[in-house]
Amino acid sequence: MGGLRKKIPFVFWCFVIGGGALAALPIVTIGFFSKDAILGAVYAQSSIANLPLYSTLYWVGVAGAFLTSIYTFRLIWVVFFGEEKTEAHAIHGVTYWGPLAILAVFSTGVGYFLQGPVLNILTAAKIPAFMIPESMEAAVSHAEHLASGVAIAGLVVGIVLFAFAYNAVKSFAATGLGLGLAHICRTAFGFDALYDIVFVKPYLLIAKILGRDPIDGLWLLLPALVRGGNSFTSSRQTGSLREYASSMSLGIVVLLMILIILQVVGK
Repeated sequence: MGGLRKKIPFVFWCFVIGGGALAALPIVTIGFFSKDAILGAVYAQSSIANLPLYSTLYWVGVAGAFLTSIYTFRLIWVVFFGEEKTEAHAIHGVTYWGPLAILAVFSTGVGYFLQGPVLNILTAAKIPAFMIPESMEAAVSHAEHLASGVAIAGLVVGIVLFAFAYNAVKSFAATGLGLGLAHICRTAFGFDALYDIVFVKPYLLIAKILGRDPIDGLWLLLPALVRGGNSFTSSRQTGSLREYASSMSLGIVVLLMILIILQVVGK
C-alpha cells in the first residue's frame, strides 16, 4: 500500500469522507449527528438514572472516539500517501463508482437532512425512543461538544504522529512498552478472546451437538443392524458340516425351549 492517492483519486476522496464519518468529525460528516447523539443520550441517562455504568460507558465512548480518529488518519496516510508499493487499478463504469458516490454523499453533513424522515418513520412504527429532558439539553450539548473536541484532538495527534514523527513512532514500537501496547491493540484489548469464549465456542459446541442428531442416529440404526446381521451370518458360512449340524441342533433346542415356555405361560 501507499501512494494510491494519485492513482485512484476518486477512491481517495471517498475514503477521506468515509474516514471523517467514522471519526465523527463535527458538522461536515454524518457521524457527528449519529455518534455524538448516542454519546449525548448515554450521558443524559447517566444523570437521570444516577448509575455509574452509564457514566463509564460515556467516557469509554469518548476514549473510543479519540482512538478512532488516530487510527483512521493512520489508515488513510499509509494507504494513500508515501511511497507507492502496490499497483492500483483504475475504476471504470458506474457499477464501480456509483455505490461509492452514493455512500460518500450521504456520509457528509448532507445526511443530517435525513434525520427528519427517519424520525417520522420511527414514530409511525411506534418504536420506543429515549427523549432528553429539556432541563438537561445544555449539559448534553456540552457532552456532545466534548466528544467532538476529543475526535478533533485525535485527528491532530494522528497527523503529528504519522505525518511528522513517524520515525519516532517506529522507534517506540520497537521497545518493550511499544510491543506490549501493539499486542494489546492487536488482540482488541482482550475483547476478541472474550467474544470467542462467550459466543464462538458455545455456538460451535451447540453445532457439534446438533450435528449428532439422535433422530438421524435412529435412521442409521437399521442399516447398522443389517450390516451386523450380515457379518454374523457370513462368519457362520464356514463350509464345515460339523458346525452346520451344531447350529441346527442349537436352533432346535432354542425353538423347543420357546415352545415349552409359551405352553407353560398359556396354562
